[in-house]
Amino acid sequence: MKGIKGSIFILVYSVLTLLTVTALFAGSTGKIAGVITDKSSGEGLPGPNVEVVGTGMGAAADVNGMYVVLNIAPGTYTVRVSMLGYSTVEITDVHVYSDRTVKVDAELQEAILEGEVITVEATREAVEFDRTNTASYVSKDEIEAMPVKTLADVIQLQAGVVKDAGGNLHFRGGRSREVAYLIDGIPVTNTFSQSGGSNVQIENNFVQELQVITGTFNAEYGAAQSGIINV
Repeated sequence: MKGIKGSIFILVYSVLTLLTVTALFAGSTGKIAGVITDKSSGEGLPGPNVEVVGTGMGAAADVNGMYVVLNIAPGTYTVRVSMLGYSTVEITDVHVYSDRTVKVDAELQEAILEGEVITVEATREAVEFDRTNTASYVSKDEIEAMPVKTLADVIQLQAGVVKDAGGNLHFRGGRSREVAYLIDGIPVTNTFSQSGGSNVQIENNFVQELQVITGTFNAEYGAAQSGIINV
């Protein structure tokens, strides 16, 4: 009987731990996915190594050449694809955004010279198939280049956002308390104030990326009514 109770406790503890970790990553990281193909035949290559340079993160492509790298912090990266017998390909300027999937495909050609590296610059897709909301993304470099003092000033510059005389932010004509605030995916909204706002104030130079969602929220943002600010 004690053994059964112990097993149940371990199972419940494992599930709660998994849910906690998932909640921490929700809305605060992105992922890179794509297909690796043979340049000559166009067929998927099984087993190439995909590395996000400088992060220690990566993946191996499956039998169809498909891969995915999860939980990548927002930023700009270089993706390196390598396979024995093929030239290594590096895709530069890959921009990763919170709660988004960036599609990075690569074509490998048989190596003519050992150690040959081919560099390709990433391009942004005209149609973003994984995006269902209306959102703005502001990077750290863009914030530093703006003539603003506070993070609220940056948010005010986004489409659909208005700041009233009291400094409160309104999304699409809604009330200021209908805006949800998150830091690294963790809610920090001031639920005790009639005007809402965030319980935590952050200096601009600490922000890696600012995500402002003004419509069509995903299910993970259930507490929001007008908009979402994810830092």
